[in-house]
Amino acid sequence: MGTATLTPPAAVAPPAAGKAGKGKRVRPARERAFWPFLLPALVAYSALFVLPSLFGFWVSFNKWAGPGSPMTWHGLGNYLELARSEAFRTAFVNTFVLAFGGGALVFAFTFLSMMVLRQVKGRAFIRSVIFLPMIISVIAVGVAIGFLLNPDGAVNTILGWVGIEARPWLGPDMVFKCIVAGLVWSSTGFYVALMMSAADSIPPYLYEDAKLIGATKWEQFRHITLPLTWDVFAVSAVLWVVNSLKVFEIVIAFTTAGTPASPADPGTHRGGAAVRLGGRRWCARAGFGCRHGRRHPDRDDDPHRIDPACHPPRTCGAVMRRLFGDILVPRATTVALWAWVVFNLALVAWVGLQSLKDSGQVWLSPFALPDTIEWGNYSAAWKAAGFSAAALNSTVLTVVGSLLIVALSAPAAYVLARSDRRAAGRLTGYFAMGLSIPVQTIVIPIIVIKLSVSTFMIDWVTGWWDNRITLLVFQVVLSLPFAVFVLTGYMRSLPHEIEEAAELDGAGPLRAFVQVVLPVAKPGVMTVLILNVIGLWNETLLALLITPTPEERTLPAALLSLYGSMQYSSDWGALFAGIVILVYPMIVLYLWLGRRIVEGMTAGIGK
Repeated sequence: MGTATLTPPAAVAPPAAGKAGKGKRVRPARERAFWPFLLPALVAYSALFVLPSLFGFWVSFNKWAGPGSPMTWHGLGNYLELARSEAFRTAFVNTFVLAFGGGALVFAFTFLSMMVLRQVKGRAFIRSVIFLPMIISVIAVGVAIGFLLNPDGAVNTILGWVGIEARPWLGPDMVFKCIVAGLVWSSTGFYVALMMSAADSIPPYLYEDAKLIGATKWEQFRHITLPLTWDVFAVSAVLWVVNSLKVFEIVIAFTTAGTPASPADPGTHRGGAAVRLGGRRWCARAGFGCRHGRRHPDRDDDPHRIDPACHPPRTCGAVMRRLFGDILVPRATTVALWAWVVFNLALVAWVGLQSLKDSGQVWLSPFALPDTIEWGNYSAAWKAAGFSAAALNSTVLTVVGSLLIVALSAPAAYVLARSDRRAAGRLTGYFAMGLSIPVQTIVIPIIVIKLSVSTFMIDWVTGWWDNRITLLVFQVVLSLPFAVFVLTGYMRSLPHEIEEAAELDGAGPLRAFVQVVLPVAKPGVMTVLILNVIGLWNETLLALLITPTPEERTLPAALLSLYGSMQYSSDWGALFAGIVILVYPMIVLYLWLGRRIVEGMTAGIGK
């Protein structure tokens, strides 16, 4: 018999230099779909958001009285006039305080909440309830709290019972502090949910090992939780600063109506992150070592287990550290969280009870149960105050607008997340740039476009025009940056194998996206859809700018108009019925889909 010869398999040739050797995930067919998928969102965003922003920037260097008047170059004159304006300097300081002082309060309470929410009983319930203010219209919250804070309101009444002098909470000296407090209250739940989503991904054994070496809850947060959620914290901090520059609704709700007439007087865990605890460095991937570097005598095979005998004796400093880090601060934070939960639930229930009272009882007995149930308040709000037309407008704009946002942003986010083109990263940043542009900076361009479109359509095309169409278009376009931002992060987390399998079956880019990618990305898509439903339902500024007539108003604008009329009337029952009509549908939606909203949102932002 001859000797068998084993022939080694032919060597696989290395990939050719150039693009083919860069580990590209996206097939050529997917690359050909890059621009068709991206262009609709890109053109709409550029034409109706970026260009108006640039136009507003150009106008700031000119003297201009508005459409139809000449524009003359003024250079830096407008900015110099603003710098000399006392009102502008005050507004600038207030904005700075709101962004950084309010942000410090928001994240201080967020960090304290993260320290205890990991283990406290009822943590899922607490997280859901403190997130609740994020889905409630700020206009509705401002109207309800504004009623409580009025000179003859419930807060001053309660203070009078305990011998404290009444204060003008909505007066010039106090209203800004109330605005900061209201914004912190309404926003903190969002950042707690965002940061806790990242903290939930940290391996539990890190905390177990830290506890064995005597680390307090504060030290566990400082040396484990915070370093491993730092990326998500950075994103959260940027989002807070950007959003604090866009504050509008709570300011106008607290400052619009003045003193109403009373009835009597008309992130993700990243392996390998290093943490430092007790003066020694441990690797988060491996776990904690012993404080004194000694291994457990019975576990020589495991260098990351801790010898309890090697702990140093307790000192006075250690006792105080334990007292504050494990007892006082965590327990005080837990009490504050439950108080916050009770306040949120009580406020929602109180608004519902107020809507069932007559105006006299609303004002004179704000915390009592209704003597008789006044269903007529809803009829008065629905018909007399124009809420029927406003509810229809809000419903149509919200449903159609949310679907359009998803239809434009999902394909764009898909190709931006999957493509290896250099343009993909730059265009992702280009969309994210829109998050930093306050809508208030493009108010003038929006009004110019609105007037120009209306004139053109009426004079040259259809003979008529509805401003609600203009409102819908701007609501969709201004929502695209956030939708693309969240969906791009979510699409990046999807496995590439699903597309490769679709390609092997002969599916083209459109079919693979619709039949394969979208079903897998359903949680992220549904989150963006629901968040936009909530955002468009509660949107106020654009509605006030573009649809000023009663027939075109949305619910927040109608509620604000009704609240303003309280200076001359006293139909408080109808006002609170209007708040219920605006707020309760979103609460029902949140009760139904709350977990999906938070999980999908944090998954997209965390990545």
